[in-house]
Amino acid sequence: MIEQIYNYFTIEMLYYWVNLGVLPFWLILIFFPQSHLCRYFVTSIFPIFVLSGTYVFVLYKAYFNSYAFIDNFDLYFGIDKISNLFSDNTFLIMFWIHFISINLFTGGWIVKDSQKFSINKILLILPLSITYLIGPLGLFIYWLIRIFHAKSMIQRGNSINKIRSYLVGKGINDEFIKDTVNKIKDENSDQDFFSAIKICKKKRIGPARTEDNRPLFYKKDISLLARNGFDFETSKKIMDIDKDDYLKIIKLL
Repeated sequence: MIEQIYNYFTIEMLYYWVNLGVLPFWLILIFFPQSHLCRYFVTSIFPIFVLSGTYVFVLYKAYFNSYAFIDNFDLYFGIDKISNLFSDNTFLIMFWIHFISINLFTGGWIVKDSQKFSINKILLILPLSITYLIGPLGLFIYWLIRIFHAKSMIQRGNSINKIRSYLVGKGINDEFIKDTVNKIKDENSDQDFFSAIKICKKKRIGPARTEDNRPLFYKKDISLLARNGFDFETSKKIMDIDKDDYLKIIKLL
């Protein structure tokens, strides 16, 4: 039985099985990223465990077929050496399993990371599809989506400080955070003021309250604005705004 399995899984057969075997994982990642199936079988260690087992099996076969593992280090000595290595099917299948495993792991990471920050799954279709084919490029496209996702936070009334914290929490480089924040400021005059207005409208606080209730909830409302990342000056400016002026601004937004 064991000998039959060993003989069945030739290098060529392993190549077909590995290629076909990862397709269901990618289809689930792309079309059902929020499903339990994706969570427990795709973005978990399960597919990596299976591919690692396949890799070990290839190493086992290579060892008993007297494969010269030391020759693999020739890949560091020039493109011609790599070309020679790829002419060997054993090296080729080891490389291919390595390539597929890293891409699948990257795709799983993209899905898990996007869920932490509520990025729409529709936006993931392009980077995941490209990651399947060209891992680094797909990851780069997702990274761009993460950056520009911060802009949508403007529409939801988030402060500059909150957007900055969002980017820091995602591990974005300080230089890019600075550039992104500066670009937001350049393209959106007095961004924090208008974001605070949107928060007031959404939560019905500050100038959105009736005139009788505004003094009663003044401290509570200004504290809520502070927790949303607005500085004291901006918060006080919003809290002291005239009701008529507030309604005029709301109509413009």
